[in-house]
Amino acid sequence: MHAAPGHVPLVEVWRSGKLESIHYGSIAVCDTKGRLIFSRGDGQFPTYLRSSGKPFQAMTAVHLGAADRYQFTAAELAVMCASHGAQSLHLEAVASILAKCGASADQLGCGPHPPLHEPAMEELYRSGGKPQRLHNNCSGKHAGMLASCLHKGWPTANYFEPSHPLQEAIAACMYAFAGVTGNTHTGVDGCGVPTFFMTLAQAATAYARLANAGTRPDGWEDAATRIVAAMAAHPVHVSFEGQFGTFLLQKLGQHVTGKIGAEGVFCAGLIGRDVGIALKISDGNGRAINPVMVRLLEQFLHEVSVAELREASVKPIKNTRGQVVGELRLVNL
Repeated sequence: MHAAPGHVPLVEVWRSGKLESIHYGSIAVCDTKGRLIFSRGDGQFPTYLRSSGKPFQAMTAVHLGAADRYQFTAAELAVMCASHGAQSLHLEAVASILAKCGASADQLGCGPHPPLHEPAMEELYRSGGKPQRLHNNCSGKHAGMLASCLHKGWPTANYFEPSHPLQEAIAACMYAFAGVTGNTHTGVDGCGVPTFFMTLAQAATAYARLANAGTRPDGWEDAATRIVAAMAAHPVHVSFEGQFGTFLLQKLGQHVTGKIGAEGVFCAGLIGRDVGIALKISDGNGRAINPVMVRLLEQFLHEVSVAELREASVKPIKNTRGQVVGELRLVNL
């Protein structure tokens, strides 16, 4: 696959002293006013946010009042933002959301797939089980959506359709944070709900506002504060063990909030710095995300050490014998 127009090399893959592959992409760093303050490649490149939009989808459940009515815990709010691995703590949190609002797993609009967390997948199959809707990495998001519909008295059978009042409310949230106006396009995400299509600069602006109190759209201050705090307090609920998103929140959750999206997307907001970052790897390969995001955080967090995050998430390339055979090298950063 060739690089899309505007993208530049960001990560080179070296093996045994020779260049093997190159990951192209684009980066936008924006402030809370929507000004592009740093870019590589095309900062205005349009892409689907995919799961990077989940904090805004979860925030809507808080804003509409469902979180208070059903007394969702911070861990339950975090799993609403999750691309989870179906570890036991994930399944328990999603099941609790459903029980509190009186819904069932059969009402989840996402389809089943095997757990993303390999030990959880192995345990499921070892026990003779098979993947259920609860195991879908987006089941927390869908449970939160069902709760919102039940709270508002909206239909639940079609809550994932773009014309449903819930999806319209979520879109209003997303676009208010991103500064998007006018007619907009949405796609269909892997779990069946709408996924937002916007420029990297707009996504970076949304995350800058998400992370920084006092810069959020009118009426969204409390909901945003609660979602950011829930993600920081429960990193494993937002992703799963061994994932970059979990490491980021574990090591730097008081300074950064962030969420991965499929096809090489990662967005982050720097708390108290009025800065948001959006990254797109053009070939969709997530292995290029870690070194790029670590370098960007080193550049924009300034006095905060990123060393622990780098040590946990940026690794050499090893073969199956455990030998170091290569590395990922940054380009244009």
